[in-house]
Amino acid sequence: MRINYPVRAGILFSLSLASSVAQTPTSRIVGAANAFLSTLEDKQRQNVLFAFDDEQQRKRWSNLPVAMVPRSGLSMGEMTSAQRTAAMALVASALSPRGFEKVQQIVDADEVLKTNDGNGRGRGPAGNAPAGPGNGPPQAGGNG
Repeated sequence: MRINYPVRAGILFSLSLASSVAQTPTSRIVGAANAFLSTLEDKQRQNVLFAFDDEQQRKRWSNLPVAMVPRSGLSMGEMTSAQRTAAMALVASALSPRGFEKVQQIVDADEVLKTNDGNGRGRGPAGNAPAGPGNGPPQAGGNG
């Protein structure tokens, strides 16, 4: 059986349309979210899923340090390696490449701060105070 060109072109167009629909940002995020959720145990899943209209959870949400305001959900330290990988894939699916790069830089900076916390937080190499007004050599043209 021979298919004429307009029908063949219509089939190809339908297939390419279906594949582009499957690759929308929303579908990528939903797929990554479902992949992340599939790595969790039941108790963990209960800790990360909240109803969209959960007003109490909205009131509890904070970006302040965890020591000041306890957070719901899971910390990265509570996750297995596979769960962390899936969580970061979810974050990457929702951000631009540059946005995800910034997230990775923030995570890396937090690790450096955590590692150096016992050696003088906020200090430069060898425990010296960072250069800046009043902390470094006099600036040219300044009072020193």
